[in-house]
Amino acid sequence: MIIKKDASRARALHHRIAADRTFLTPTDLTMTRRFLMCLAVILVAGSCTNPRVQANIAQALNDVSNELTAQRQDMATLQEQIDSLKHAMVHQDSIIKRLVNVTGIPAGQQ
Repeated sequence: MIIKKDASRARALHHRIAADRTFLTPTDLTMTRRFLMCLAVILVAGSCTNPRVQANIAQALNDVSNELTAQRQDMATLQEQIDSLKHAMVHQDSIIKRLVNVTGIPAGQQ
């Protein structure tokens, strides 16, 4: 024999269980909690860095930047020297061609 109070409690419990199933199951809650806990641990671990290490990293990055700038300047200097040598070679070639034309010596004979 079911008492009216027990029937209403059973019905309420049934509705509450059905409502819980539509949102998250207990395993989903556990996974959500684990995910949030892992995220919190990662954030805490990432924010606890040593200032000295950060300063060393910043200094190393500045050094690399300075070296790259120096490398670019060296490359620009070398390119200017190559261009100057090319210009001198073209000038010498034109002088040789003029001399060959003036003297009448055919080019390529020795």
